[in-house]
Amino acid sequence: MELGSPQLEDGYTRIANELLEALLRAPLSASQFRVALWILRDSYGWGGRRWTRATSMASIADETGLHRSSTHWALSELIEMSIVLHDDANRFSINKHYESWSLPSNPLDNNASLLSNPLDKTVQPIGQNVQPIGHAYKVLKKAKKGKKGDEPTQKRFIPPTIEEVRTECQNRGNNVDPERWHAHYTANGWMVGRNKMVDWRAAVRTWEPAGFKPNAKPVDAVDPDYQALVEETERIRRENPDFS
Repeated sequence: MELGSPQLEDGYTRIANELLEALLRAPLSASQFRVALWILRDSYGWGGRRWTRATSMASIADETGLHRSSTHWALSELIEMSIVLHDDANRFSINKHYESWSLPSNPLDNNASLLSNPLDKTVQPIGQNVQPIGHAYKVLKKAKKGKKGDEPTQKRFIPPTIEEVRTECQNRGNNVDPERWHAHYTANGWMVGRNKMVDWRAAVRTWEPAGFKPNAKPVDAVDPDYQALVEETERIRRENPDFS
């Protein structure tokens, strides 16, 4: 295998250290950094010109070794951050006024946008330990979930005693047998269908007959106020035959 022998005489890229250091400090993904290097190579590396050749996305992908969709996402985000400039002739240039770059304050903000491209294998900024894309998903999910205790936890079900069931049935005035009800659910492990019981009072109500109304008067019971009104009406009729 023949080893390479790079020589300045064969060409070099002349770039100001200040601009190169600004790129090194920028929280870029691996794909973004490779595309930025390609732009430097195709502009400053060609006689010191500022703009690249008019080229296609496929050509950039071939020369950087990236997938075409990864190249598209990386270039789009570099343009959005004002790191890269482009013109109508489909040429690109690094914006040397790095103070105007719109860099994310938190590297994770930049990583989040990269997650929309599943072909980008790395999501951590250059200079940090590279983690697989699944790691960033876990970080984002944990950040959304918040601290433990933010969301209310479901109260643990505690089976009632027979006395509690009997009191509930008496208060509702139903004809549910408390002992039979309690024995049934004790035997099946306090399950309602295939699910664990959550509200035992609701389970008591399901044993009530259809059309049952809590604390309703028996059908043959008569309201004493209504009975008194009927008796008074009859008395008036007897004393006044013309009353109707």
